[in-house]
Amino acid sequence: MISLGTVYRNLKQLAENGDLYSIEIPGCANCYDHRCFDHYHARCINCCKVFDVDMDYVSDLEKRIKNPSDFAFTGYDLIFKGYCHECQEKL
Repeated sequence: MISLGTVYRNLKQLAENGDLYSIEIPGCANCYDHRCFDHYHARCINCCKVFDVDMDYVSDLEKRIKNPSDFAFTGYDLIFKGYCHECQEKL
């Protein structure tokens, strides 16, 4: 039997190799996406399911930040939040 630790180590390695896209979800478990290109996600605030969002990716969004602190941005993750279809029916 494969341990859960082994599974997460393998997922982490696949993400580091660029074979999976790692999505850090505040307050929920991290997710991994097989779509390894820049795109947006939505997270259900009730069940923590994560969905792809179909919209154009803004590749230079971090360049639009007015930043007096001289922070060196390397990219960003944007996660929309709301309720998935299943959770909407339970409200």
